[in-house]
Amino acid sequence: MLLLIALVLALLLGCLSSYGSRWQATSLWAGKALAPPESASAMPRGIQDALMQGPESWLGLVVPLLAVGTGVAAFWIAWWASLLVWFIYGLSWTLADRTFVPRTVDWYLLRLHNALANRAADYEKNNDALRADAALSIRESLWELYQIYQGSSILAPSMERARAAPLGEDYDLFADPDTKH
Repeated sequence: MLLLIALVLALLLGCLSSYGSRWQATSLWAGKALAPPESASAMPRGIQDALMQGPESWLGLVVPLLAVGTGVAAFWIAWWASLLVWFIYGLSWTLADRTFVPRTVDWYLLRLHNALANRAADYEKNNDALRADAALSIRESLWELYQIYQGSSILAPSMERARAAPLGEDYDLFADPDTKH
């Protein structure tokens, strides 16, 4: 029974890891694309922190840690159970990544835009005008970025690609031939 629980958990965590890694990479890339180039030393990740809040912000860290915990717990069942859990985790990550997890950058940009709209409304409801104005300003910039990539079938960047992205470059993903769907 414990092995079945570990395998189901590995399956779910693999799917969430695929989504979480794309979400983190896209938010890093978008944060760098929206940041002014002269702020490279002060903000090496751009404005990613301003874009990310809520459950999506911790998916990239918590889900892999839970997967490690599941693998360790499965080792206590049997040594081979840990290998099986890791195999299921990797297989579900790969299958989710190739099938049902959204792949295009415009899908993630639209979700970031909607999250910022909700956050701005929350700030206005709490009478925090300064944060509401900042969220609306970032939301407008993110909308412009979304319109650039809308319907382009350009894939969400990998974490390596997002880390290497220059600050202030809106059209950066068009330069990479490997990002086409």
